[in-house]
Amino acid sequence: MDRWPDADAAAPARDRTPDTPITFPTASPLLADRGTPASLEELRPDHFVPLSSFIGRKAETAAVVVLLRRDEARLVTLTGPGGVGKTRLALRVADAIADEFADGAAVVSLAAVRNADLVVPAIARAHGLPERRNQPPDRQLLAFLRDRQLLLVLDNLEHVADAAPAIAALLQGAPRLTILVTSRAPLHLSGERLFVVPPLALPRRSAMAGGQSPLPPLSELAAVEAVQLFVARARDVGAGFDLTEENAAA
Repeated sequence: MDRWPDADAAAPARDRTPDTPITFPTASPLLADRGTPASLEELRPDHFVPLSSFIGRKAETAAVVVLLRRDEARLVTLTGPGGVGKTRLALRVADAIADEFADGAAVVSLAAVRNADLVVPAIARAHGLPERRNQPPDRQLLAFLRDRQLLLVLDNLEHVADAAPAIAALLQGAPRLTILVTSRAPLHLSGERLFVVPPLALPRRSAMAGGQSPLPPLSELAAVEAVQLFVARARDVGAGFDLTEENAAA
């Protein structure tokens, strides 16, 4: 299991501050032609801009980028419990490495897909491929992806994990395709590389006699990723929030 491959030596492809919003193209059917599949460049006119800032995860982003740069790592699964930040990490990684793929990165959310048999059709629709009675969706999608060098992000795959064989077929039929998955559990496919997404770091308390554990200084506390996330979300609710000695202990 790869978790921290050369993380200290790696850096995301584009340097950003922790509060810089993620912006990168996603698959979109807006300009698809009914007769001929549109190019990915045409299918990605929109940009994904999160409603809130991205906090931390520099080391994790760098580690996953390094992993994806390996020729043998064509399927990488970000695993971890719900709410740990798998989706946002995947988006951050895609933003960092999209320029290294000739056809960029495409993101497909599977949160609303409830049947494993509908995963491939959902991916095809996300790329603007029209339904054809004489061509099954899997063959149509493979024909579209076969010669493309693309990073395909499949988000929230855990509830349709039975689609794993279809994912394997895409990788086998499209040799330049790389897939980044977010899932609470591995897909158990040959060649799958796992990356466990850890929780954000919490403040460290200093042990003292009498059982008291004081918080670190305010400057040190403000550098903790979990605290940065709390402050950012508090400011989303009320713009006047600041971290102080008085509210830090709360």
